[in-house]
Amino acid sequence: MKLTVCIPTVRPTTLGYAVQSIIAQTWHDWELLIVGQGADPELERVCQSFGHLDSRIRYIHLERKGISLARNAGLLAATGDIVAFTDDDCEAAPDWLETLATLFAQHPQVGMIGGALVAPPVSRWKLESCLSLTPPELLYDPASGQPAPPGWGWVGANFAIRKAIVEQVGLFDEWLGVGASRFAAAEDVDYNMRALAAGVSVLCTPTAVVRHTYGARHGAKQYLGMTWAYARGNAGLDGKLTLAGNPHGAASAAQHRLRQAIGASLRTGKLYKLPIEIAESLVYSAAYRECLRDFVIGPDGGLQPINAASSASHSLARTRVG
Repeated sequence: MKLTVCIPTVRPTTLGYAVQSIIAQTWHDWELLIVGQGADPELERVCQSFGHLDSRIRYIHLERKGISLARNAGLLAATGDIVAFTDDDCEAAPDWLETLATLFAQHPQVGMIGGALVAPPVSRWKLESCLSLTPPELLYDPASGQPAPPGWGWVGANFAIRKAIVEQVGLFDEWLGVGASRFAAAEDVDYNMRALAAGVSVLCTPTAVVRHTYGARHGAKQYLGMTWAYARGNAGLDGKLTLAGNPHGAASAAQHRLRQAIGASLRTGKLYKLPIEIAESLVYSAAYRECLRDFVIGPDGGLQPINAASSASHSLARTRVG
């Protein structure tokens, strides 16, 4: 079983650690697609240099930034049976690919697998945070008609998909995710929801491990920037669901109202978070209204600007493989 690994990147300083973690894998039948984004000569130089380390490494350049654009480029260029994704601030455990290959072989009905994202220690007393997730070992079949249990799910820095089901689920929504011009998060949640709606069985496991080694965001600027990005991304996803007629979107939007944010702070006693949560609620509400005002659902099921001419710039036409 051949696995394609895709690493979207905008960070030349940490990318090398992610690449080395793939070269060190115990599973040897793989190719690595490094998808660099934007006009950064240093990033392009670093990306191209990895081809000399291993013949299984290929570089794809995108002129525009966007993690969904980059993942789509990886899905389209992949030659493996399985496409596994991680980020450029992560390091995969040495048995990451072997664990994924074994689980896909053991569960032929499974279309996607999400693993654990392990964060480094962060201070409780400073404004710093790092995304992490350790899901329970659970195979969820949407045909069961039961809701997914609490704690089940996956994140974009550690998941894999059978190439054969990409046509069934489609590509990532390019208006969602880091680097997107409007809604810079929630692209992985959106993709998971679409996979389940398409009837794809998804296995989540704590045994496929990626370490979020360089993912901590320190200080007020980085912490707040991440908070606002998640607020806008979640609002974009909820707006998309509302536009598509899914009642979950409006219900989620109601939970983000200002009074809920204030009430949550008062109930937990964490009053020092109150100003941040109020601001987050306001950012979310503005982005939700923006999505409903400026977008429609396109023919592919993704967000599409009402001014369709602007969507032409969000394409994979201008890519370069090297």
